[in-house]
Amino acid sequence: MRFGDRDVEVGMARGLKKLLISWAVLVITLVGCPLPFEFTPSNSTAGSGSIGDPANPSITAAPVLVVNEVTSGQRIDSTSTTIVSPRDVTIGFSSDTRGARFFYTIDGSNPVPGQPATRRYPDDGPAVYAGDGAGGTIKSIAIAPSMYPSVVTTRTVTVDYLTVAAPVFSPPPGNYQNDQTITIASSTPGTTIWYRIVDGTGGAPTPIPGDGLAVEYTAPITIAGHATAKSIAAIAVRSEMRDSAVANALYTIGYGEQTQAPVFSLRNGYQGVGTQLSMVTSTDGATIYYTYTDDGSLPSTPVPGGGNTFAYTGPITLTGLDTQHRFVAIAVAPARMDSDPVSATFTTVPRILVTSASDGFQGYTPTTLRIALLAVNSPGQEFGDAFVPAGTTVSVIEFAQSLGNSFTIQLNPHSEPLPVTRSVVISGDPHNPGRVTISGGNATRIFGVTGGDVTIRDVTLEAGRAQAHDGIGGAPDSSGGGGGGGVGGAIYVRGSTTSLTIVNSILRQNSAIGGAGGAGGQVNAGQFFASGSDGGDGIGVGGFPTGGGAGGVATGFDTGSPGGNGGWLGGGGAGASLSSNPRVGGDGGFAGGGGGGGARRSGDNGALGGAGGAFGGAGGRGNSSGTAGGGGGAGLGGAIFVESGALILIDTEFVANTAVGGSGGSSLFGPPHGQPGQGRGGAVFLHTGTTSFSADNVVFTNNAVASGGGPPLPEDVYDSR
Repeated sequence: MRFGDRDVEVGMARGLKKLLISWAVLVITLVGCPLPFEFTPSNSTAGSGSIGDPANPSITAAPVLVVNEVTSGQRIDSTSTTIVSPRDVTIGFSSDTRGARFFYTIDGSNPVPGQPATRRYPDDGPAVYAGDGAGGTIKSIAIAPSMYPSVVTTRTVTVDYLTVAAPVFSPPPGNYQNDQTITIASSTPGTTIWYRIVDGTGGAPTPIPGDGLAVEYTAPITIAGHATAKSIAAIAVRSEMRDSAVANALYTIGYGEQTQAPVFSLRNGYQGVGTQLSMVTSTDGATIYYTYTDDGSLPSTPVPGGGNTFAYTGPITLTGLDTQHRFVAIAVAPARMDSDPVSATFTTVPRILVTSASDGFQGYTPTTLRIALLAVNSPGQEFGDAFVPAGTTVSVIEFAQSLGNSFTIQLNPHSEPLPVTRSVVISGDPHNPGRVTISGGNATRIFGVTGGDVTIRDVTLEAGRAQAHDGIGGAPDSSGGGGGGGVGGAIYVRGSTTSLTIVNSILRQNSAIGGAGGAGGQVNAGQFFASGSDGGDGIGVGGFPTGGGAGGVATGFDTGSPGGNGGWLGGGGAGASLSSNPRVGGDGGFAGGGGGGGARRSGDNGALGGAGGAFGGAGGRGNSSGTAGGGGGAGLGGAIFVESGALILIDTEFVANTAVGGSGGSSLFGPPHGQPGQGRGGAVFLHTGTTSFSADNVVFTNNAVASGGGPPLPEDVYDSR
């Protein structure tokens, strides 16, 4: 028993000795005492972590380095490893030995527990490498309870960030025929894009985030305008990743054909209150944009989407008396250059609407053009629906759409010309001057203008006729009077302050015709004296006969008077025929023919005929066998005659208008006969009282003049100033 007890006692002592040794090693290790690294006892092998025979302890399994600890699972098995990562790298440790603790250094020294350069994992955290290209050498050991420390694991690591995907432009860079909205994106999530954009094709500088020149991309980029070139450079960045490569793009904008500019439905100038303005463009698919003011200021050029720019959607009503409405408009269409801007200015004034194409008054309803002019000439008075407020300085006459797309106002053949005494705009269709035709029916002058600033626009004036009266003639023993002057077939203008403007209109087949001189009569046997015949009247501005001179009166064998001189446009009266001392014929007034001279009963030579007025023919000379004929009157201004005032012609056409002088009256028994009057100014005649004349884009076609009985000759305008 004693021996056995001693054996037990000895065994227990040996076991306790080994246990104490193991604890001592562990304590020494934990308190930082140096251990022999790379040491493997000759009677021990690296184990799996199980506690073996106490007399033969195992070595702890060496550490394994793990990237980003548990989240990645990437093991670093190579001595030198490049870690490709989208962010900073953390490195942790594991071991096949359960319960092992880890000690490591990142300065290349061997890990010694308790030394300043040695860190304990996980207590002191993982090794961290921040930034692209960061890295270094990690040395680590693992120590498990009751086991020898592991061998030292040495690994060299380098961090290589992932590169952000380069930005992509949409639509792709290139040449485009319309404006482009550019988006920029990277396929890498969470990136920020920075860009530089410059004019031209030379490329943009590389953007540097935060340098004050690069722009952070937050919204699409618009590239607009014909002949525009923009270069863009962009990069995408994200923290803990390498910046993307620079993406470059070049966009050029070259529109196709230019969009057709808008056309306003109204002509610049005065418009009636309540008139509607339309805008159209001939380019399909185009949108019209406009700016507008009503305070007299000039609108800015429209900018689609701008604060003061409006898209045209329908007719615009012009309101406000004496208000100036100003517009600037452009037309915009896809794949085309924007149109040039066009502008228009309208001043709204009182408006009278013509609702009937007839002529006359008819109880003042419906409103004819003659009634409308009566209201214009008499402000403050009502004429049915036609009314112009008292104090109005200018008004507008327009024609109702109910009259149709084409109609003619035919003046009554025995009516006076339409009188205009105050400022007015007579306005037809600016896009169709043939819609409104005013005709004199080859029987009467159309307008007599004697006051105000008058505008006639967008109408056709045709078949106006100013036919002067013939001189009286053909009576026995009496000489013939001179013919009157015919002037202004369509329009007669008088007044030093009167101004007539004709815009975008057609004047065709109007005529001014001088009166013929009266023929001489036969001398009857036994008739020793006779009175002369009267001169013919001209047609004054108001359409009434005027100016014919009275024939000379015979009161006895040798007593009597000469023919009277003609007044304005009148022919001279014939002189009295007497026994031995006949009287001379009277001179014609302006454009009138001279009166014939009286016959001498007791000799061969009668009295001289009167001189013709301007362009009128002289009267003939009587003889013992017969009396003399009167001179023919002149025809002046087939379409327009300006006695005084101003005439302005714009975009207007004169077609086949004629000015024809009257024929001279014949002397019964041979020459000298009365002389024919002349025709001058087939389209326009300007008297010396004309204050100004201008013509802009005016076309003259087949206008002609002729002296009485002579062939027609081409002539458009005669300016006598």
